[in-house]
Amino acid sequence: KHKKSDLEHFESPSKARQITAVKGSRIKFSFLIRNAYNIKCVIWYKYDIKSKVNRRINPTGRFSVWSYKSKSVYSLQIEDTRPDDAGYYRALILYNNGMSKTDLYYKLTVSDKPTDNLNKLQLRGSDIVFRTRKPAGATVTWYRVAGSNRIRISETGGPKYFILEGTEKLVVADVGPEDIGVYMALVKKGSNVITRVYFKATKLDYHRRPTVVKAKEYYTVKLSFNLPRTAVNKLKGISWYHTRPFVQISQSKGKYPKYQMENQKMTLVINKLDVSDEGYYVAVIEFANYKTEALFLVKVEKLPVKALVPKELKIMWGQGAVFSFRVPKGVVVQKVAWTYYSKKGSASKPIKADKRVTFEKNSPDYSLKMSWCTERDVGFYKAVVTTDANEELPVLFFLKVEGEPPAVKPEVVVSHLGDNVTMGISFKNARKIKSINWMHINPTRKIEPSKRITFTKSKDGMKRTVLIKSIEQVDAGFYEAVITLEDGYRTRARFLIKVKGDEAHVLLQTPAAAFTPTGIPNGKAGTAKTPIKTTNVVGQTIILAGFLGNVPVDKINWYRVIGNKRRQISPGKKYEIIKKGKYVFLAVKEVTKADRGQYVLMVRTKQGKNLVAYYIMGIEGTKPLQTIHHFKSPLAHHLDIFFKSGGKINGVEFSRLNPTTKIKTDNVKYKITGQKLRILQIEWEDEGYYQAVINVNGKKVTKFFQITVNGVIPDTVDFEPINQAEKIQAVAGSKIALNFELMYGKNIKSIVWYKFDPKTKKSTPIRPSGRVAIKTKGTKSSLLMARVRFADAGYYRVLVKYMGRMTDGLFNVIVKAEPKIVNPCETHLGGTVVFSVHEPSSTIITKINWFRIVDDVPRPIKEGDQFKVTDKNRQLTISGVQDCDIGMYQAVLTTNEGETKDEYFAIRAEDVEPPMRKIKATEYWTVTLSFQYSLVPGDQVKSIRWYHLAEPRRELKTSPGKYKKYSITKDRKSLTITKLKPSLDEGCYIAVVDLGDYTLRALFRLEVKPLPPRKPKVHITKVKWGQNVIFSFESPKNVEIKGITWTYVNGGKTRKVVADGKKIKMKSAHPKYYLTVNWVDKPDAGFYNCEVATADGEKLPVSFKLVVEGEKPKEVPRVIETFMHDTVTMGFEFDHRSPVKKVSWFHMVGKKKVAVPNGKKYVQKAPAENRFKRTMDIVYVNAKDKGLYIAEVELEDGYKTRAIFEIKIVGDKLRNIVLKPYSRTSANNKPAKPVTFPHEPAIFLGTPEDPQKVIARVGGVAQLVFKLEEISPDKLYWYSVDKRGNKRIVAKTENMKKFHITDTKKFNAYRIQDKKAGKNTFYYFLTVSHLQVADGGVYFARLADSAQSIKLYFRLMVQGQWNQGVQYTRANVALWHDVTIGIKDPSTFVKCSLTSVNWYRLYPLEQIATSKKHQFGAKNLELTIRYSNWMDAGYYKAVVTIDGAYDFEVIFLVSVKGEISSDNVNMPTRILALDREAFWIH
Repeated sequence: KHKKSDLEHFESPSKARQITAVKGSRIKFSFLIRNAYNIKCVIWYKYDIKSKVNRRINPTGRFSVWSYKSKSVYSLQIEDTRPDDAGYYRALILYNNGMSKTDLYYKLTVSDKPTDNLNKLQLRGSDIVFRTRKPAGATVTWYRVAGSNRIRISETGGPKYFILEGTEKLVVADVGPEDIGVYMALVKKGSNVITRVYFKATKLDYHRRPTVVKAKEYYTVKLSFNLPRTAVNKLKGISWYHTRPFVQISQSKGKYPKYQMENQKMTLVINKLDVSDEGYYVAVIEFANYKTEALFLVKVEKLPVKALVPKELKIMWGQGAVFSFRVPKGVVVQKVAWTYYSKKGSASKPIKADKRVTFEKNSPDYSLKMSWCTERDVGFYKAVVTTDANEELPVLFFLKVEGEPPAVKPEVVVSHLGDNVTMGISFKNARKIKSINWMHINPTRKIEPSKRITFTKSKDGMKRTVLIKSIEQVDAGFYEAVITLEDGYRTRARFLIKVKGDEAHVLLQTPAAAFTPTGIPNGKAGTAKTPIKTTNVVGQTIILAGFLGNVPVDKINWYRVIGNKRRQISPGKKYEIIKKGKYVFLAVKEVTKADRGQYVLMVRTKQGKNLVAYYIMGIEGTKPLQTIHHFKSPLAHHLDIFFKSGGKINGVEFSRLNPTTKIKTDNVKYKITGQKLRILQIEWEDEGYYQAVINVNGKKVTKFFQITVNGVIPDTVDFEPINQAEKIQAVAGSKIALNFELMYGKNIKSIVWYKFDPKTKKSTPIRPSGRVAIKTKGTKSSLLMARVRFADAGYYRVLVKYMGRMTDGLFNVIVKAEPKIVNPCETHLGGTVVFSVHEPSSTIITKINWFRIVDDVPRPIKEGDQFKVTDKNRQLTISGVQDCDIGMYQAVLTTNEGETKDEYFAIRAEDVEPPMRKIKATEYWTVTLSFQYSLVPGDQVKSIRWYHLAEPRRELKTSPGKYKKYSITKDRKSLTITKLKPSLDEGCYIAVVDLGDYTLRALFRLEVKPLPPRKPKVHITKVKWGQNVIFSFESPKNVEIKGITWTYVNGGKTRKVVADGKKIKMKSAHPKYYLTVNWVDKPDAGFYNCEVATADGEKLPVSFKLVVEGEKPKEVPRVIETFMHDTVTMGFEFDHRSPVKKVSWFHMVGKKKVAVPNGKKYVQKAPAENRFKRTMDIVYVNAKDKGLYIAEVELEDGYKTRAIFEIKIVGDKLRNIVLKPYSRTSANNKPAKPVTFPHEPAIFLGTPEDPQKVIARVGGVAQLVFKLEEISPDKLYWYSVDKRGNKRIVAKTENMKKFHITDTKKFNAYRIQDKKAGKNTFYYFLTVSHLQVADGGVYFARLADSAQSIKLYFRLMVQGQWNQGVQYTRANVALWHDVTIGIKDPSTFVKCSLTSVNWYRLYPLEQIATSKKHQFGAKNLELTIRYSNWMDAGYYKAVVTIDGAYDFEVIFLVSVKGEISSDNVNMPTRILALDREAFWIH
């Protein structure tokens, strides 16, 4: 909405501008409208305040009208002012495109005093004009009067003063407070003074209105003003200032300056706006004798603070990471600060450069690089860029490290005692190695160079090796090389040394005391002074050896020296004494520190001499850890360790081993809560062994665990984790597989299978052997066991370690006493069975034992008459087999390696006494009798015969012909019987297998259930007249059909049905048969019987009943209603007959049948995909096309019919067109110069001369509305005035609460309070419904109170009915944006031609013409409203004329949304509004 300062106007005579003129002078009434391009014209009136009569002023004689459109100044000039010119003058401003109008009033006072010639100025910067008249030949000189002094104004070309029009006009430009005072025009002719005219400028409002510039943060704005060319030539200088704070602005330096000045400093450019740039900017313009300013107000809209969204970077463990960003152009970077925090809300810490972390700058790109990353680096990385304007621009990254440290699999090195072993690493990384530490694990100790251990490295430093000479048993175990690079990256390499060799080799490598035949040890080793010393580790097996040489030995004793006593050592679990060749050994198993000390070997020779050797055993280390729980943790993580138990845990005490140190809570490294130990911020130094002493129900249980850094498994481990076991049932001697599904196939570190004892809670690892295998494929790990034994029963556990977690599975294997038979053998009652064991070629069997399994217990077989063991126990023969011999037999084979293998045999009950199998079937079914058998090696089948044990007994053989009654397979193990009959096929069947010395038998009993006798079922088929019917049936597949006969029965008449190819059709496709009857009519109803003759002489009846429903339909035409100029389609489809062969179309013109040809007017179609459908289109229907149409149809089967259609034209197609309105918007900004003048409701609308116009349609509703502000009359009367001038009251109220209405169906009156506007602000409504033409005319509202009454007039114009249905649509547009409302061209979707399109603005109805505000396009189908604001909101109407005869109307409601959308701008009718003062003036 415009500001009042934009327009000098006075809306009523009471607010008229006071103008005083001197008699005989020239006066001009002028007003300025800034950039008002939409003014149509300005009409000037002389207004009589008493009679309220306007008298138009014609520009003749002393009156002239001026219009300076370029300066938007409009004036009325009066020459030679007279006293009768005094009074009120009215300027009526009319606008283009039917917009509103505005009134401006001036009050002229004529005086005889020159000092009364006053001018009131409102704006600083505007111009004041003084004019006078001079006779011919006279001159005018202008002076500035200051007291008694007169200063001559000689400057005629500005920039302050301009003397124009032959010195009769003085223009004072850019008026300010310094221009207040008196001016005089001295009129002289020669030396004679004719007159002196005085002018006075007073009460100047010299506060300049600033030019407001709105922009967003970071935008660039230009503040600019223009000077006339004459003023530029006299320009002295321009200075710019910012008033907050008040500082002078100068041209900035650098590549991206903040301030720039252009156009001789008349333009100031401010780059990269900030909130601090808000405020007033003043341009001080200096001339030689004058100074002025240009004022601007800059408002900066701060951009919303966007949430800082981190950019995520995913890398794999150990890879490098680069965070980079680019600084926008124009930003001068002072510094970049990088910080890191692990999660949102946590404290951040600055990042410093080191060997691993580097910062790079390649303007405008900045980056942070890390050469390698681990899980400790996961988190947020923030870069804060500080600019030269002290701005801080943040950039956020998030680093996600996937994967885990690579699993370090040890490289296995197998060596023999005394060999040299080399372990080496080769590094391919370009980074340099800082250090390598070699460790021997369990116990962990650092390897230092010695005589046996040497280190080497390559020239480039990438290869490092360690050499261990003369390997010993104590050197076996795990070795680890911890590699640290110069950038801090740490990795590992592991080795496993296995010391192998046969027993003799191991023993010979042991230091031994060597004896000579004289009994003195050879050399110094082994004597009392120089005993043989051994250094050993707890848990190992220590061997002490003595070399006997050729000494004849009688007795050997080993002693242990405790104090001064010798105790003889006896062989047992702890000690083992071995004599092998010329050596004698003492093996001490699982040594502890208690085993250290002196040992003595005493050998007594056959000559009676005692030979003695001495040994000293040293033990190092601690007690070995029996059960170790292994925990892995990444660096910088917390690790929680706790235990669970079935009993009550009273307390837990944690300690670290090697050396043993008790762990206490310090909240820095360790924190113990109850029974849980938390190790904070895991580091490399936390690796090692720990123990936990748990007090469970008063008993102490010790648990050991090991922590490895850089691995990832679950943070918690149960005390004794046992899952519910999966039961696996196996049969002895069979194969089983225990399958475990893997969760993460690509991240598996290890898979271990255990045999688990639930009582002792011990798990024994399972090692693959010839009978046991472990396989892992895909997502499944399996434990395979062949030839399952009873000892294999029990629990099995699998433990799978992944990169980051651990899973396990538990299985319970149950072995049955009846295993799957490896060597089954069949026999008969009283026969002989031979079980044989075949020796494998890969092993040597040294012993075979035979057992019979009774009640799951193997019992030895004793030889006798029935059981005989021959062929070196390789065969077991059982003769005279009886029922008691049925069962399982086992052969246990012992190999030369001490292993045992089992083989199982069985005598089955079905072999000794074959059972009889019962088979039940139904008549006409087909059954198959089959059996299987196995033979003893050496047996041979001579024949197999099938018999039916009926009276008489008969042998069965394969039947001849296509459909066989009996069929026997080639192996004669199966007999198939078809088309069963109870009397013929019931009974027992036997298969006899002849093996020479004995026979095998298979018995079957067949029971055939007869079908109940029944009559043939009659299948009833109902069809409508004229349709086709198909009778079909299916015969049994194994029945041979000889012939089929169809008969028709109706009443007592029977006739044979014969196919003619048209009416009757028959089809045989064994086993299905069909009879088709086409074009069914009433005589076709009845029974259709089929007699099927089989090859067996049977006759199978099938019966159908045909019922014909309905009568022959009457030929009633199908009525099709259509519009004029539309396209109509006639069509038919026969989905139950044969395809259409031919179609002929005819049009009935009167009684004449006219053939319709196929062409552009009549389009006949035959779809290829539908052979039963035909259509015909009549294009662009006219009056000649109505009437009957006949389609004569001939089908391919000879049937003829026809379809009849009737075309009726019910209206005009064009009258039912539905137009397609649309709208679109495009972004725009508020124009620098308004393109339209704001509307202002005129208060004097509503007078008899200018009533408020309301346009409505017949049958519609009209609203007569007016608004009163801060006033409420006592009474209100609504009147209607007819054409003759007769008045009648249609509604009235005496108290403003209840209205009395004469015709409630026609009228309704009420008022609504505007609560937002004020207490006494109301809208008053009169609604006229069901409008007729007679309802049009004048209505007025008479408002009365205690003082007087006024009348508000309305003119209701009823403009007939709408030509067509009115369409309505909405268009929403943002403030200052452009909106386009339009209609799609109807000729593109309807066959018509577009005649014209006219656009109107509704309420009142005003046609819209082309202007800068309104633009048309696309054949006037589009209307574009530029720079939409509040006054553009409302209703628009488009009248579309088609084919020069059809009018269609579309109503658009344009809604403007923006900062001023709260104004009531969307009212459908302009409101007649009166405030309190206007009410009384009215």
